[in-house]
Amino acid sequence: MRRLYYKILVVFLPFVLFYAFPTVCLYRAGELFSFDTYLHPLEKGRLFGLAYSYYDKEYKYYMTNDFMHPQLLVLGSSRIMQVKNDVVRPGVSFYNAGGAVQNIYEFRLFLEKLTYEPELIIANFDQFYFNPYYEDQKGMFSRDVYEKPEFSFAKYLNSCVTFYEDLLADKIDVKELFHSDQIGVTAICTQRGFTTDGTYYDGMVETHPELSVDYNFKGTMERIRNKNLRFQGCDHADKSILNEVDSLLTFCDQHGIMFVGLLPPFAPKICDVLEKDGHYGYLKEIPGLLNEVASRHQAVMMDFTRYENQFSSDCFFLDGFHGSDLVYRAMVADMIDTVPQIQKYFIPSDSIRMLNNRQLRQHTKYHAFRYAF
Repeated sequence: MRRLYYKILVVFLPFVLFYAFPTVCLYRAGELFSFDTYLHPLEKGRLFGLAYSYYDKEYKYYMTNDFMHPQLLVLGSSRIMQVKNDVVRPGVSFYNAGGAVQNIYEFRLFLEKLTYEPELIIANFDQFYFNPYYEDQKGMFSRDVYEKPEFSFAKYLNSCVTFYEDLLADKIDVKELFHSDQIGVTAICTQRGFTTDGTYYDGMVETHPELSVDYNFKGTMERIRNKNLRFQGCDHADKSILNEVDSLLTFCDQHGIMFVGLLPPFAPKICDVLEKDGHYGYLKEIPGLLNEVASRHQAVMMDFTRYENQFSSDCFFLDGFHGSDLVYRAMVADMIDTVPQIQKYFIPSDSIRMLNNRQLRQHTKYHAFRYAF
């Protein structure tokens, strides 16, 4: 019998040792906690950024519904994450649920599942949603998208293996995992993650923009050349999507929610490239189609696809299709001037522009162009 125990020990000991080290590290970094553990308002200065679990959608939904209950809800994809609470009037509750939505159908699903009703929604409609070749539109849609994630043993084992791969690739500083109070390996090792108001902070891009995969828009340009990764060519917008937009705005009307939708900006140089390419005709059709639907509802649509002013030059875009906080503050100021009904939720537009002016000189410049498009 003792020999049998020794054999079992010999067989399983290497297995246990192999997984013990990453388990301790991942647990210390906050990667292996139950999902409910993550649901609490973050203290100022703390980031939430997991590396081995993608909980963005669920995290943003439950933070919105269970804790924040914002009067002013910002909702959409990563292209709305840069709207911060520094533009919001004191006393107005705010939360940025950017990242909770990846296709046109999830807007209404998110709102229908809420157990409270926001007063104002600022939402981005990514232009890709109206491209019939957009791969995430219907293929990845699920009505279970906002259900709480459950622990998966297979996922845990895979995370341990991936941890070793990242360690060998010098992506992880083990010492930092045990000395940081950030939540998640991504937050600890790269200073990337969600902040207390739901916005996203990308520390690596802020401190070393030249290391970004889209420095000088090289990554976005490659997508356009290859016609992939959300930049598939398309001559005409998919009008069938408008039925869902209409249903979304009908829901907001019925629940007394004011809705302001925006088409988020591409960097000016990328706008030039898309126009010269000649395979993106659908982009010009979207604003008119959205305005037609909005005219039947208590909603406003604003087109920022090509947005150029002193705060929206190419060097202030995080990448080819994500503007920085400077860009989005300027957009909010323009929205306030255009839609008087939302003024009570925001500080005056002049104050927002003054805030941008004060930050303009010391703000990170994310690109330094040295070649012609």
